Amino acid sequence: MATCVRCGISGPFVRVNEEGLCPLCQSRPAKEEPQKSAAKILFSDPKEIIDRYLTTPHDTYPKGYHVVEYYTAEFDCILNSLQEVSVRPSPRSALLGEEEVSCVFCKDLKGLALEQCGNFVALDTETSGLTARAQIVEVSAVKFQNFRPTAVFATLCKPFGGISPQATAIHGITNEDVEHAPRCAQILNGLEEFIGDFPLVAHNAPFDLRVLGSEGMVTRGRRVFDTLPLARNILKTRDGEKLPHYKLADSCRACAILFSGAHRSTADALAAGMLFSELVKRHFGVWNLLEGKNIE
Repeated sequence: MATCVRCGISGPFVRVNEEGLCPLCQSRPAKEEPQKSAAKILFSDPKEIIDRYLTTPHDTYPKGYHVVEYYTAEFDCILNSLQEVSVRPSPRSALLGEEEVSCVFCKDLKGLALEQCGNFVALDTETSGLTARAQIVEVSAVKFQNFRPTAVFATLCKPFGGISPQATAIHGITNEDVEHAPRCAQILNGLEEFIGDFPLVAHNAPFDLRVLGSEGMVTRGRRVFDTLPLARNILKTRDGEKLPHYKLADSCRACAILFSGAHRSTADALAAGMLFSELVKRHFGVWNLLEGKNIE
């Protein structure tokens, strides 16, 4: 998995040179303005970054820094600051196998107040294949309290039957990586305890909840905010047009949320949670989530 430091294109088939540039950017002339390394200003205090993200418009960055490098470093600092909870495998009394997801999926924010949106758990899964019967090989959940990411539950899982080469090409997880990992059913008690009564957030949420339900997670009655339809309803280009695509990375890029770990569940879970916070800002017309200050 590689990401061009200039244009931000990312994916398993992207190739970059030693300077981190994709073939297209290698052929473009470099900008003349001086560009400092964002890593050098980063970011001794992750709380300061999160505070700035929550209380200011997230569409500007300090002059003299490369925009992609700056926001990617910002994201990485937040990700690395999260407290990891201990994952202790435990036996599951029975697999429920909820093939039909019975969550309450929220595709808009109508009828909700701003203060009802700040506490949630954003989650993401990676699977063993590309079919409907694929099993979970990685699951991550990031807890947000008052819109602040505070803790992460993350683990690899060993599927029955192994990981297909097509799936590995997307997320990079191999059979060797999960050889000593617990089965997904063994970590569900801990995952459910971590989530508690918090609503869930996910991008294309029915997929993640379906595979979690098929592994045995209790999904019945949970409120789930799906950032895919939310982004389709809220996000527009500067000209007021629809975005060309609303995949997670595309929707995040439109909100200046840039990250290099696409298709790994911890980065995707944090990105989905930050995207949800940005969509809340735009839906309620505020730029300060903590004080509810309106966009001027």
